[in-house]
Amino acid sequence: MTLNNISKTPDNNLNASKKVWISILIFLVIVAIFFFLPIRLLLLSIAKDAEELFEQKANSLIREKEVENLQSNKAFYENHQVDLSGVESQLVYADMPIDLITFLEDGALLSGVKISISPGVVGAQEKDTWPTFDLLLSVEGSSSGLLKFLNKLESGQYFIDITSLGVTILARGEAEGQSIRNISAAISIKALVRK
Repeated sequence: MTLNNISKTPDNNLNASKKVWISILIFLVIVAIFFFLPIRLLLLSIAKDAEELFEQKANSLIREKEVENLQSNKAFYENHQVDLSGVESQLVYADMPIDLITFLEDGALLSGVKISISPGVVGAQEKDTWPTFDLLLSVEGSSSGLLKFLNKLESGQYFIDITSLGVTILARGEAEGQSIRNISAAISIKALVRK
């Protein structure tokens, strides 16, 4: 063997050894890419599906709660249907409040006071949770008559709320040992209306 042949042989072995290691390294990188990339994509897909499942379960629980509330409301309505039908008769027809006006006039007549009825303030209904029919009442008579009339308003057949009351004494007198006062009152009322 010549000197040239001996010196080239270890170099060729070293080169071949480097090529094998580089090939093995490239092969391992390719295997790692093909092995870990699908696993990573699979894990991301599982995480996304789990999140969607969690949202669906939360929505399902919300729906179940809504169904329970509806069933509870239905049971309440069925148990109290008779009571609720009585409430309907205590509401005023907004477009035809004749029954309410008749009730007010009859109450004033039975109480011994004079009454004048006019429409109330328009636009005040915006803050109410239930629609109302507003009226302004001017009442004149004795103080006991006014108290009887107010009692009839409160204990009457309609849901009426007295929103303001202003009283003015017109004259004072005495009859049979009792002091009698003739008064004038300005009363603002709201009656609940059928929807």
